[in-house]
Amino acid sequence: MAVFEDFLKKYELKNMSKENRSYLPIAHIDALIPLKEKFKIVSKEIDNFLEAYRNKAKGDYKNLRTVASGDDKPTWDIVRNTELKKLLKVMEEESPDLWKDDLPTKEHMELILWAYSPDATKIKKNVSAYESKLGTGKKDEDEDMEEEDEKEDKKKSKKDKGSKRKSSTSDSGSEDEGSPKKKSKE
Repeated sequence: MAVFEDFLKKYELKNMSKENRSYLPIAHIDALIPLKEKFKIVSKEIDNFLEAYRNKAKGDYKNLRTVASGDDKPTWDIVRNTELKKLLKVMEEESPDLWKDDLPTKEHMELILWAYSPDATKIKKNVSAYESKLGTGKKDEDEDMEEEDEKEDKKKSKKDKGSKRKSSTSDSGSEDEGSPKKKSKE
């Protein structure tokens, strides 16, 4: 119990609660992903983090607390907080702008790729504007949905081909022969 009490004292003294920065939703990050290429931000660790956030944690930041960043390595939540601490220290020293032409700057984008922004409310309010400016979002999702629907239709048509051909020989009758009929109340 004494160890726990010591930890709590240090936690309060060092203000460690601020190390747990709020997470941006993965959809907000995805809306800004083209800026990663534009600013030439290349980092295998960021790519792995985003993949873990998107797929392993299924977009739920709480799950990142249990997803390891590798064998015998800390969780992605810890890795993220460590990286953010470094980036925020540099930002504090250099004081770069966060926005240029209503889009995040390179320095701001580096934070966003770790699912954090000091101006998260502005990002949340403007996600649809970013999607239209950068060509991300619903258009891509719609295309993905169309592809999935086409795949499902092909699977269904392969399964149903045999039964459709057998029943399609008697098209001259009424269309509702095979469907159940309502009982009439007399």
